[in-house]
Amino acid sequence: MNISIDLAYKSLFKHGEELCGDMVQMVSSEDFKLLILTDGMGSGVRANIFATMTSKILATLIGKGLPIDEAVETLARTLPRSSVNGVAYCTFSVLQVFYSGEAYIVEYDNPQCVCVRNHALLPLPFTERSVCGKVIRECRFRVQVGDAFLFMSDGAIYCSGDDIMNMAWDRNAVAQYTLRVENQTKSASRLACMVDDVCNDLYLGIPRDDTTIAVARIHEEKRVNILTGPPMNREKDEEIVNDFMQSEGVKIVSGGTTSELAARVLKQEIHTDFSTLDGDIPPMSKIAGIDCVTEGVVTLRHVIRLLEIYASGEFDSQFFEELDRNNGASRIATFLIDDCTKVCFFVGTAENMDAENLHLYFDLTEREGLVKRIIDILKKLDKDVNIYYY
Repeated sequence: MNISIDLAYKSLFKHGEELCGDMVQMVSSEDFKLLILTDGMGSGVRANIFATMTSKILATLIGKGLPIDEAVETLARTLPRSSVNGVAYCTFSVLQVFYSGEAYIVEYDNPQCVCVRNHALLPLPFTERSVCGKVIRECRFRVQVGDAFLFMSDGAIYCSGDDIMNMAWDRNAVAQYTLRVENQTKSASRLACMVDDVCNDLYLGIPRDDTTIAVARIHEEKRVNILTGPPMNREKDEEIVNDFMQSEGVKIVSGGTTSELAARVLKQEIHTDFSTLDGDIPPMSKIAGIDCVTEGVVTLRHVIRLLEIYASGEFDSQFFEELDRNNGASRIATFLIDDCTKVCFFVGTAENMDAENLHLYFDLTEREGLVKRIIDILKKLDKDVNIYYY
């Protein structure tokens, strides 16, 4: 079963606090991905310490090969409760998804997760058991391509702008909203951002509790191919274009010279679409058989800016609005964020030092550096990257 596991989260800090009392850990291995959401008791530094400690213990134990249920039992035995009100010092939700399709969820005192499958809410086969006096909820099942899982801290329910809890915005309301918007999104990050924004709106922009939305989405493997730069040897022109075209997946050509090369080898015309001119981002073009044709250096600079924002986790609804703009940078960034698990770069390494083409030399040199920066960011985003030089 070839699947891709997309994980993301967004958090709101309780108003007036500099640290979040919720913590999310995302762990990748050769066999599985792990999503851990912990919610420390209270708020601020104290809650942050409890949440951080709990998430790191779980991630470390599971990362060292301890079966996840044993790790949970170890944590449950050591996790204290308040002597005053009996409330747990930290609650948690854990999702483990294997690339084989097997999955395990365990939750302790957090709101029950939401699962959407085939655009319908899917009741998961949870069972409960007691571990050292603590009741945990767990289930094992198989994921399917298209599944979306949403986990939340308790700040995500009963959101209100006053002292009276908004009983209409309970866990079921969160589930219904997730169901309504799930098919409007592709990435885990966009879905997490949309639900988080609703919580913030219900709080009237002043969160009364730390609020975290963590999302996992199951995709089929998707490939994006990017051709940029002419080859060192002109005799390789047909080879680089043919290799690029024969590769499965989305096809992007970046650079004016590269576009002319591709059109010549493919015996197609280039048509500039001036409606895609957007500020200082040059317009895109069209070549039959190519999904996206853009200018090179200026466009790639903007692609890097968007990818860096996304990789930092500082994305918000305005970021996704920019991602939806009809320009070359947004189009490339969208492909790389929403529509790929594997990226293949076909990079020409020509250097032309003729005086009349000196601008081309500097363009190619800078583009090489930009491509390397994009590759570094994609690796941080856990994308599989292959590079072929010509």
